[in-house]
Amino acid sequence: MAMSKIVVLSGLIVFLGCTETTGLGNEFAPVWITASWTGGAAGAPNDRTDREPNDFQGQLCPASSLALTNQTAGAVLNVINNCTIPMNLAICATAGGLAQPDLGLEDCATDPFDTPLSNFKSIPLFPGSLGDYVNATQILSIQVFYCSDETQFVTGPVRCLGF
Repeated sequence: MAMSKIVVLSGLIVFLGCTETTGLGNEFAPVWITASWTGGAAGAPNDRTDREPNDFQGQLCPASSLALTNQTAGAVLNVINNCTIPMNLAICATAGGLAQPDLGLEDCATDPFDTPLSNFKSIPLFPGSLGDYVNATQILSIQVFYCSDETQFVTGPVRCLGF
């Protein structure tokens, strides 16, 4: 079982990875975003569904605060945190991800909540930054998960665990 560590240094929370475990602590549903670009579309997704939990611990960025843009030049996905607190994303692809080590995305399981930890790309994002870039194809479909600032991402199945 892989374990994460959360380290607090002078009030700064440092996230040191994801966890794969079952049945521990207070469990909450994650924010879950499904986004897809079809027909070589660039910019915002052609189709996006945001699902936010009703119950969570701590502060939680709304799904709308995560900007997702597929770029035609260079075939990259740009993710930007427009929230006021850091986000730690876990992303996998249902179509169009370029597998690692090409700085791309691994495949999601048929049910994205059953995706193994090793298939998620972990992206820590601070507010107001230029975000992060992930290699992708022009026909892209992704699953994005993240938790509140007082929970950590776990798999088996995907959820947020209070600490």
